[in-house]
Amino acid sequence: MSQNITVSFENYLKDTKGLKDQTIKNYRADLRHFLLWLEQKAGQNPLNLKLLTPGILENYKEYLLANKMAKNTINRKLATTRTFCQFCYNRGLLEQDLTSGVNNLPVTQSEDKKIHDLVSKFGAFLKKNRSSRNTIKNYTADVRQYLIASSKLQALISKQ
Repeated sequence: MSQNITVSFENYLKDTKGLKDQTIKNYRADLRHFLLWLEQKAGQNPLNLKLLTPGILENYKEYLLANKMAKNTINRKLATTRTFCQFCYNRGLLEQDLTSGVNNLPVTQSEDKKIHDLVSKFGAFLKKNRSSRNTIKNYTADVRQYLIASSKLQALISKQ
């Protein structure tokens, strides 16, 4: 199997899926990451599709988790891998669809996002009440710092 499969995959993403160049660039990077991992794990040409098994895909997911990547990043990489495997299956390059058991991780709203949303609402409240730009900037920065520190303290306390 040659590099042409990756070029065909990118063309598929653009022509069939209608994805934009930036999204295709992300897919390319994610696919390269997966193929490099596969090459290091198997010690063979990663485009030898016989190496692809549901177990390999599950091992990749475990590898991503072990390296403490963000859940959203892991889910994006898994989506790329699933799309690539489905592409290969639809082209007859794989005998079975390997992705049916490889699910995304559940994503909960992170503490940072909650803090950002709360501070944004506070900033909007200050603006509505005609506070000056500097006041809004200073108050929201102070509240953000307080909430982050409070969140870290709460996490420390809950670990004890």
